[in-house]
Amino acid sequence: MSFLSSTHEMPPFFTDVFGEEIPDSIGAPSGRTSYYNMDRGELSVNMIFKDKQDLIVSVKDYSIRIVRREYIVVENTQTL
Repeated sequence: MSFLSSTHEMPPFFTDVFGEEIPDSIGAPSGRTSYYNMDRGELSVNMIFKDKQDLIVSVKDYSIRIVRREYIVVENTQTL
C-alpha cells in the first residue's frame, strides 16, 4: 500500500488504471450502436423513431459520444 504521508495510506485502487468504458446511453432507443454508422461516423440512414423525444435523445447522444461536439437545437415551423 502506498503512503501519502506518514499518517495517511493510499488504497491500491486509487492507482489502478482502467480503460474507458462507455455504457449504453440512458434513454436512447434500443442500444447505442443500433443507429450509429461507426465506419463513417454518422447517424444511420432511414432511421425511424418511436416519437420526437427518442429522436432528440439520439441526436444529443450521437453529438456528445461520437462526434464529441455541441449540438444546436433548431426550432421548426409547419409553414415555409
